[in-house]
Amino acid sequence: MCDIRMKIKKITAGRDIEIFILRLHKDIDNEETQISILKKTINNLIQNGQYHIIIDIINVHWLGLRTVYMIIEYMRICRDHCGDIKLINMLPETKKCLSLLDAFQFIQTCDNEAEALSCFKKSEKSACAYKQNVSCYNDY
Repeated sequence: MCDIRMKIKKITAGRDIEIFILRLHKDIDNEETQISILKKTINNLIQNGQYHIIIDIINVHWLGLRTVYMIIEYMRICRDHCGDIKLINMLPETKKCLSLLDAFQFIQTCDNEAEALSCFKKSEKSACAYKQNVSCYNDY
């Protein structure tokens, strides 16, 4: 079956930060249909100016290479707009997968939703207050 189940939840944090949480309920392999659904969802958020995204992968045991690269690319776009994408509730198998791909140098993970929300609140107070044609994060 080539479906991907996810739920989207919107949270307001800080002054004007809206954070969207995508809860994935299935492994995302390299099947084009699965990737395109996730890509379309994240792309729609970004096109609507939503740059603070949490992806909850508690039910995901494995992420395909194309999926990881896609997430990293969207992280770059979000970071260019003083946002970010954070992965939460990562299973040991998924951590191993990302470690093998050397993805942790780009991807920030948090243990849970509360920790990710705290990270967004901290970044609101610091890096993006001075944004004037300057990237909020180092390029990678």
